[in-house]
Amino acid sequence: MEDIESRLMDFFLGELDKEEEKEILHQVEIDEEFRKIFIQVRSKHLDMRWGARGELVKGDVHRVKRLIKRRRLIKVGMRVAAVFVLLLGVGILWMPSDSRVEEFAQEHQITPGKNQAYLYLSNGKSVLLSRENRELREDNGVSISVSAEGKVHYNVEEKDGAARSLFNRLVVPRGGEFMITLEDGTKVWLDAETELRYPTNFDAQNRVVYLKGEAYFEVAKMEGKPFVVKIDQMSVNVLGTKFNVNNREAGVVQTVLVEGSVKLKSPRGEVLMVPNQKAEYHGGDEWVVEEVDVSPYVAWKDGNFVFDNESLERIMNKLSSWYDVDVFYANEEVKNVKLTGDMMRYKDIQELLYFFEKISDVKFLIKNRTVTVSYK
Repeated sequence: MEDIESRLMDFFLGELDKEEEKEILHQVEIDEEFRKIFIQVRSKHLDMRWGARGELVKGDVHRVKRLIKRRRLIKVGMRVAAVFVLLLGVGILWMPSDSRVEEFAQEHQITPGKNQAYLYLSNGKSVLLSRENRELREDNGVSISVSAEGKVHYNVEEKDGAARSLFNRLVVPRGGEFMITLEDGTKVWLDAETELRYPTNFDAQNRVVYLKGEAYFEVAKMEGKPFVVKIDQMSVNVLGTKFNVNNREAGVVQTVLVEGSVKLKSPRGEVLMVPNQKAEYHGGDEWVVEEVDVSPYVAWKDGNFVFDNESLERIMNKLSSWYDVDVFYANEEVKNVKLTGDMMRYKDIQELLYFFEKISDVKFLIKNRTVTVSYK
């Protein structure tokens, strides 16, 4: 039992690698007893985190250092210091009560998303993809490998031009994410509620895919054979680069460029982007291009949420999609509250909401799979 609790504490402290974290989350799904221990250790972790922050606010730095040393909370200590600075910046000094911590910890458990998707083959057959090795084959001979790590890889065995191109669709539901390697070697990470339509093998002249939702692309460079992402009324044209595309907001297509260059095309004209730029297309309106810190826009691909002075409505849209919850706003104005914070995508939603309560005039009520947002 001590070994299990120690390993779970390492999980909550972010000291495990991604594969180890996924193993624990899988065990939570299939083992009822393990899930109970998971919830108990999570409660202890919250007690320590909020308790340590309270000690910092009271100025007892020496006690915090002893706590860090005793509990091996080095990473938590770093986060504590960052949160302390943030709280001072907004003029809030607080000491959470044990009862409120326990109340949040014992709310209906809402688990984070996981690797899951539906693959629709050219013949209309659908295959549920999750943590299972599978080998599939299309009618044109293209082989499809699905790994237990939640990745899809396409391979054309005969590169003599004989294999005709067929289209597949990969659909990621709410509470899911998936990664796919296309036939040309291009890697695509798909976030929750996202659909990608693509050929099993590209033709000699073009590489064209169709996107709905949000995805991060690492395009394999092929001279003279551009890669095109079509989304709504516009397209993203590249040769080899890294970028994020998002059309979750109605009527808006957002592109953030990390590396390389892309050319955006729409009925309104063309825009050439350089790294660390964000471009938004609002249908009939002009392009809006600005310099940005790209990390908040692409952090989800690496398993993190990063919010930088973002509206509560946008934050909750992301959380509802990932945690598969519904959001109800008791006050329409509360949607415009701006918040800043970060957390790992595989942690509990309660911890982030509790932190947001402490730095704002907003409160959250979780019942079943519905989060009600209102002013205090």
